[in-house]
Amino acid sequence: MTILITAISIISMIALATPASAALWQWEQVSEEGFGDLTNDYAWSMITYTPPGEITEYLYVGTLNNDLSGVPGEKGCEVYRTNGTMDGGNYVWEEVV
Repeated sequence: MTILITAISIISMIALATPASAALWQWEQVSEEGFGDLTNDYAWSMITYTPPGEITEYLYVGTLNNDLSGVPGEKGCEVYRTNGTMDGGNYVWEEVV
């Protein structure tokens, strides 16, 4: 048991000392902040999907939208999608919900 606790402690210290830039997975932002709507707090979920009758696969991203303006219907979620099309070096996103 002492060996297990020591091993976990050493691994934890190494993980904490490793800079974030050395992480195995590097993420790259592929949309503008909040998909252009700064009331979008964060991406809630993502999935790839090909709609029935189409051959194009899309990446769908659902966001939590926390618009506190008081306008009815302005709070909840938004869903965006892209098929990988780029314009000027940026992905083209379409709001679908």
